[in-house]
Amino acid sequence: MLVLRTFPSCLLALAWLATAGSALAQEVRPPHMIVTGTGEVAAAPDMAIVTVAVETNDRKADVALTKNSERMAELFRIVGEAGIEEADRQTRGLGLQTIYDHQSDRTQPRILSYRVFNALTVRVRDLDVLGGLLDQLVTNGANRIDQVRFTFQDPAPLEDLARTAAVEDALAKARLYADAAGIGLGPILQMSEAGGFRPQERFFATERAAAPAIDVPVAGGELTISAQVNLTIALEQPE
Repeated sequence: MLVLRTFPSCLLALAWLATAGSALAQEVRPPHMIVTGTGEVAAAPDMAIVTVAVETNDRKADVALTKNSERMAELFRIVGEAGIEEADRQTRGLGLQTIYDHQSDRTQPRILSYRVFNALTVRVRDLDVLGGLLDQLVTNGANRIDQVRFTFQDPAPLEDLARTAAVEDALAKARLYADAAGIGLGPILQMSEAGGFRPQERFFATERAAAPAIDVPVAGGELTISAQVNLTIALEQPE
């Protein structure tokens, strides 16, 4: 049996008002333009992040660990004498690995030795001492320099300059487009940061078995901080 259902007229009216209200709630934007601006700031870094490591091998695990610990303790002494605060030192890797002889004629692999690895990362806030510090670290026990990364101690002021330059770039583009089209610019309707980029990481990596005779030559160069912004700008229609 077919059953027809009807709604009271008041309910239909409420449904229409709800739909109309929803449509009215959607604000209609005036004619507008969306532009993206980019700003960049280049500056010389004022800090380096250095990672050095000590690797030791021995047929006995405890002997390999003892050798490694003695040499690492010497590195801690050197960075302390160089004025590196404890907050700027961090152990980044410590491990013990068994080295096996995997010859095909053996049913069970034979243990050849034990390898101990210990890495230390330090923040060097005075770049004038960086080359000499690397020299001292390698001379006194480090047999790996895994990384030297240049950066800024406080990038916030440079980031703000890049953001300001990004807004200026976006406004300049908007004026150019508006002038070319023969229309005027109205107020900024919306502004959002499209993205920013921290300093590009530059690495100096090497592995040395012997101590260098002089300070290790390093160059910080310049790093670039960039920012992007999106602007939505109203357009004034010609009369």
